[in-house]
Amino acid sequence: MIQTPLYPVLIHKNVDCETPVSIYQKIRQPGLPSFLLESVEGQEKWARYSFIGFQPLATFQSRGTQTILTLAGRQKKKKVTDPFLEWEQFFRSFKIVSSSQKDEQRSRFFGGAVGYLSYEMIRHFEKIGGRKVKDDLAAPDCFFMIPEILLVFDNIRHRLDLIGFATKDRLKEVERRLKEISLRIDSGVGAPLGAPKKEGTASSAPTKLNWSPAAFKKAVSRVKNYIVAGDVTQTVLSLRQS
Repeated sequence: MIQTPLYPVLIHKNVDCETPVSIYQKIRQPGLPSFLLESVEGQEKWARYSFIGFQPLATFQSRGTQTILTLAGRQKKKKVTDPFLEWEQFFRSFKIVSSSQKDEQRSRFFGGAVGYLSYEMIRHFEKIGGRKVKDDLAAPDCFFMIPEILLVFDNIRHRLDLIGFATKDRLKEVERRLKEISLRIDSGVGAPLGAPKKEGTASSAPTKLNWSPAAFKKAVSRVKNYIVAGDVTQTVLSLRQS
């Protein structure tokens, strides 16, 4: 397998007056994949690092046996038997060439894929009974992105590592992009937190639930009976708000 080497470009800066959320608000690109990972250790203790990723190098998604790979703005659709195998082969085609082991160890998360797996993905590696849940969202069964830009926020030192990943021919371009992001964070440009929402927007529309109160209570009673009967030890009933 031919591997594409990705070289990290790093900028370090202090961000005493910022939080991971405020930075995310400033640099996110609406309509494009991005993520903010916050962690909690134990029940009430915040983890030291938060991670922000955006500007994907590539995205991978699947629904059933249909996969869609997006790379350099081009989509490649493919019917496969095992979406996991398809993703693994693609992911292994990249290799991060670390310029500094010290930087890599300090940043904790030094590049990779971030995304989600829905419950339905279990059908690709386990034989389970029962009917499939009605899919009224048409959402992907899985979605992953490899960010070109990764920000690592140190919650203790209030220090930010800006990391870009690029092929050799794009190193200067990615370095310029990191400097632009750094300036944007310093400038305060971005939607202010807690800004009032305009009337008529989707966020101000009435919330819809996929369960009625009566149906949800009935489902809780059924689960209690399953627990008493020893059929299950735990069940999570999802209440979707949209």
